[in-house]
Amino acid sequence: MLTSIELSNWKTHKSTKLDFSKGTNILVGQMGSGKSSVMDAISYALFGNFPSIQHRRTNVSYLIRSKPRQEDIAKVTLSFDVDGHSYEVERVISQNTPSTATLKRDGAYLQSQPQRVTEEIVKLLKMDYDLFSRAVYSQQNSLEYFLNLRSSDRKKEIDNLLGLDKFSEAKENVTALANRIKDMVKEDNRAVAELDSNKIKEQLDALEQEIARYKEAESESEKKLTDTKARLSLTEARLNSAKEQLNTKNRLQQEIRELKGKAATFDSEIKKIGAKGIRESSQITDQLSSFKKDYDYAVKQAKDAKDIAEELGKKIARYDEQLKRAITDNKTKSSLQQELERLNKSQMEKSLQSAKEAKETAEADIARYSAEKKESEKNLKELESHFGKCPVCEKELEESLRNRLIEERKQKLKELSGLAAEAERILERSRKENDTLSNGMKRVSQIEDRLKEYAGLEERIKELEKSSNQEQAASIKLKAEYESKEKHAQELRDTVAKLQSELESAQTRERYAHELVTITDAIVKKESTAISIIITEEMMDGLHKEVVALSSDAGRVDSELKANKRYIADKIQQKKERADQFAMIIKIKEEISKKKKVYENLDRFSDAIIKAQTQLRNRLVESINMVMGDIWPELYPYKDYSDIMLDAVEDDYVLKVNTMMRDKMSWEDVEAIASGGERSTACLAMRIAFSLVLAPNIKWLILDEPTHNLDRQAVQKMVEIFGETLPKIIDQVFIITHEDLLKEVNGSNVYILNRDKAQDKETEILSE
Repeated sequence: MLTSIELSNWKTHKSTKLDFSKGTNILVGQMGSGKSSVMDAISYALFGNFPSIQHRRTNVSYLIRSKPRQEDIAKVTLSFDVDGHSYEVERVISQNTPSTATLKRDGAYLQSQPQRVTEEIVKLLKMDYDLFSRAVYSQQNSLEYFLNLRSSDRKKEIDNLLGLDKFSEAKENVTALANRIKDMVKEDNRAVAELDSNKIKEQLDALEQEIARYKEAESESEKKLTDTKARLSLTEARLNSAKEQLNTKNRLQQEIRELKGKAATFDSEIKKIGAKGIRESSQITDQLSSFKKDYDYAVKQAKDAKDIAEELGKKIARYDEQLKRAITDNKTKSSLQQELERLNKSQMEKSLQSAKEAKETAEADIARYSAEKKESEKNLKELESHFGKCPVCEKELEESLRNRLIEERKQKLKELSGLAAEAERILERSRKENDTLSNGMKRVSQIEDRLKEYAGLEERIKELEKSSNQEQAASIKLKAEYESKEKHAQELRDTVAKLQSELESAQTRERYAHELVTITDAIVKKESTAISIIITEEMMDGLHKEVVALSSDAGRVDSELKANKRYIADKIQQKKERADQFAMIIKIKEEISKKKKVYENLDRFSDAIIKAQTQLRNRLVESINMVMGDIWPELYPYKDYSDIMLDAVEDDYVLKVNTMMRDKMSWEDVEAIASGGERSTACLAMRIAFSLVLAPNIKWLILDEPTHNLDRQAVQKMVEIFGETLPKIIDQVFIITHEDLLKEVNGSNVYILNRDKAQDKETEILSE
């Protein structure tokens, strides 16, 4: 049983909650008030689907409330009871993220993904969306829907409702498949007819013989090619050896020419060095060693003199720096002495004493004026507060005297205030003068301390000037000595360099003489080796021609062999193709046999589908008629139509009632004899039967505008049926209507839905 539904931003509903009861639940409201959207929400909560989405007349995002402003999220929460457990399903639709769903059982989470939630609910209700939409949910104004259809369309729609359309679809698919297989068999027979298997077998035998002949020729060519390549390899080895020997001979001759050139160069250089009168290296070495020692000693003396001169220069620089600082300090001393004279310490001390005295006098005046002022203020206050008496002697005062005394006191207070203010100004000036003079005295003390530091500065300057002059004279003498020693060291360096150059020339001459002997020996050896190599260019030409001839023979035999291999490969491919064709013929014949069996079985299966559909239709119609027979007396308690049935004829379903015609009971077509109200009652009976037969586990029925096109009398009859009859048959009925009369349904749970469409307001719900 459905117990409640809560909507948030669902279409026109901002925030809505409805509690349902067992029996009849009625939603009443004008067109566009949001009645049908509540039933759509029930369907969506259970199955994530409802008719408008199923038929793609709307999009899921359009379910989110968009007026008076676009919301981001819509939510539907449905509570229901099954098998003693309470369930709550919640589905959330978002503009920007995928939809979500959760299912709870007795308050605990059961599933949390949309598809799994739907699968779990289908399992619980033993009913999917298709069955719900066919058997439970009667869409708007569709109670008499089947009666208003043409016979062929009615047959198709009721078959769909009963689930029999699957058999028709299966039969069509089986027939189409059988026809395709028959066409394939025809194509296979044509392919087999176009291929001659005997001719293909003869071609296979001929190709086998030809391949054998060419393989024999291939073996002979391979043997000949191997022999030719062996001879070619041997000749190429001889040619390569001859090339190496000839290259060696040419290399030796080139090296001999290069060595003779070097020998001539060395001999020429030796003669040039001898022409310069260069002595032997042993004679030069002793003399060079003696001069190097003298040079090293002279360099050391020059360096020592330079170091002494540099140290003296640093000393002079220190004297100069000290002298500079002393001169600067002397200038500072003079400046401080001038400042000290300008400050005039004795005069400043006298002024400071005067300022202190003025300060003390001002402070005493201020204290005296303050005391007098307080005393006068006290007297004035007493005069003003004691009427007719002197505040001092308690004698009676005349009014004029009292007023004169008050004025005198006020005048005195004014004078005292002026005197006190003047004393304050004098005190402030004396304080500032005292601070200034105190700072001046501090500066005098600082200058005197600094001047003590500069005592004896003139004598120090004189001493520094004397020492600097003495060191300058010594520096000039040292510089002359250093330059003399530097010059002597330079002369010795030049002599050493000259001897070093002569020694290098002597050593070069000796090295060239040694190299000349080595080169002469090498020339003799290389000439001997070159003479022993007897290979000539004519011998090389003969070997090269022999290699070319053998290579040509090998290439020709190899080309013949490759051509033969290609021919054999082509014949093998032809043989394979013929063998494949022969195998394909066998396979096609086998496939033809298999396909014939398949379409024969499909024909039998098609007949079985038709029989199963007919049997199931008969059983369903029989069950529907049994249910309608049971509930008809409750829905229609009159005697003129004693029974009702759905008759499945060849191309139609006909709803009939049993009535007296021409003095005997006869089954007649409802469309032919029934009034509007009777037709609606008959259609309601059929709809209830569909629900109980197709969804026996859930006894729910949803009727959207079931009184459409009914007159007032027929509507009144429906009020009785919905209030008294249906609750006995169906556990829970939901009626969506704009008909106010249906508010009178006995024992029903009524909700009134209002919405100001002109102002585009949200739906409001009242409970009656």
